[in-house]
Amino acid sequence: MKRGTPLKVVVVVVVVLLTLVLAPLVAEGAVAQTLSAKAHEDLAEIELIGQLFAASKISEITMPTSVRKVLGVNQAEIDRPRFVASRRALDLFRLRLDKAQRISLAKGRKTTELSATETAEARYRLDAHGFVALPELVDAATSRNLSTSVLDALWNPDEEFSSIAARKYRKDLPLRIEGAPGRALRELLHFLWPMLEAQLGSNCTLVEFSTMTSFPGAGEQDFHPDARMGTPAEIETRARIYSIFVYLDTVSEDSAALDVMPGTHTHFHFVDEDEFSMMSGVPFLRLAVPQGSVVIFDSRTHHRGSANTSPRTRPTLYFSVMEDGKLPPEGPTFTLHRSVAADGSSLRVRDLVVSREEGGLVGNLAADVANVADAGGIDSEAPCLKAIRRSGCADLEDVEAKFRCVVFAALKAQLPPTEADAVFRAFLQHELEAIQSAVADAGPGVGPRRYDHRDDEGATAEEDRSSNSNYAEEEAAAAVEALVAAEVARGEIPMPRCALLSRVERLCGAGVYGRSVHLSWAALDPGAPDFGAPWHARIPA
Repeated sequence: MKRGTPLKVVVVVVVVLLTLVLAPLVAEGAVAQTLSAKAHEDLAEIELIGQLFAASKISEITMPTSVRKVLGVNQAEIDRPRFVASRRALDLFRLRLDKAQRISLAKGRKTTELSATETAEARYRLDAHGFVALPELVDAATSRNLSTSVLDALWNPDEEFSSIAARKYRKDLPLRIEGAPGRALRELLHFLWPMLEAQLGSNCTLVEFSTMTSFPGAGEQDFHPDARMGTPAEIETRARIYSIFVYLDTVSEDSAALDVMPGTHTHFHFVDEDEFSMMSGVPFLRLAVPQGSVVIFDSRTHHRGSANTSPRTRPTLYFSVMEDGKLPPEGPTFTLHRSVAADGSSLRVRDLVVSREEGGLVGNLAADVANVADAGGIDSEAPCLKAIRRSGCADLEDVEAKFRCVVFAALKAQLPPTEADAVFRAFLQHELEAIQSAVADAGPGVGPRRYDHRDDEGATAEEDRSSNSNYAEEEAAAAVEALVAAEVARGEIPMPRCALLSRVERLCGAGVYGRSVHLSWAALDPGAPDFGAPWHARIPA
């Protein structure tokens, strides 16, 4: 499509850039009437101020080649993606709450509900912009304790991950509605109930409850809506879903922050691909928010998870609520733990709110975290010992041999069965020599892996084998390098077996760190249905 000529392109770009003006007009009705006149005027003025630059931006995007040459404009610079992450930008989309309205562990504190004015403003922003931010809604102590519970669930050997976009180093784990996360869910639903009931109906239901954890190295996703619309009629006929993200740690610009394109939850779905590509230089909002912040967004809003280039793991709790009385939309993963569907409990939000325990999180959450530690949490060797018992390595007397046996069980599970024996022989032959050499020459580090069939997301096992004649040998080398890393780390930094095996998983691209494999410690269980199955057989359809 040539820039500057099609009238359709200009019209579409105008429509998209004026979203913050048009959408509020649609949203005014009863919702806007309940806002104070001053609040409504302030919001409208902010939206109009942003449009002062619309004419210039539209002409920049659609600028003909001849004009660019005369002005010496670099089109690549115009098209370069830009984000805004300033506090001033966040303030445009935040719901201001009283400091007393915090979900807290403090004794004697009980969770309130959104007031009528706050409910009206939240509804207005969701209708107009497709999302709203509630900074620091959950207090720091509660956030830290929830983070501990979430990370403990992440390492549970019996849990499985869901399939999401760009899932290497980014893991989506369905949660049970129990313990600390379950109580936090009920308290948040109670707090948000006035808005949820008004927007989604009194019979709206919980359709997702999970944790999204982004490890260092997680790549950026493409912009996408969770719920897609194929026809304009689906704006009204398909159920809306609101996803509520609870950030359990401070989110910086480089730690997998959520990127959002405001106002892209309705007519933006019907912009064609060429027109969408022309808007690559239109800035988006990066939600770098403090610990305990909550972001509510319409699942139709275009968003993405940005890359985690920081050294920090970023845990997030999230849940989604669907409007009642309409057909479900296309696209959402509907991520719920298998136990939730099995127990037959009601998932209507009002039932979950009513069933919440008296006193909210007071005392209970701290007790849950203590129980996690007693049972063997993420810094305990208990999960590793459990895995050793399951792996068939428990009869080995030597502790080091036992540990290596478990490591190899995890690696072997990722290989096609026809090649596992060859890898095992190479593994035994080269292990000692490789470890001695690495310790002598490399010190506390590990060299780059020579080959990894998981590095090419689109490659099939057959393509891997055809492109590399030494497939089994390279896999053995990769396994040895992983063990070298474990041996060196053990000598330099005392770590429990659990942490060491996690390091091996990271180097091998397996377990929680894998792109294709959705099992963590469960991969070590010979009783599991897919134990020993080739890695490519585990990729979801």
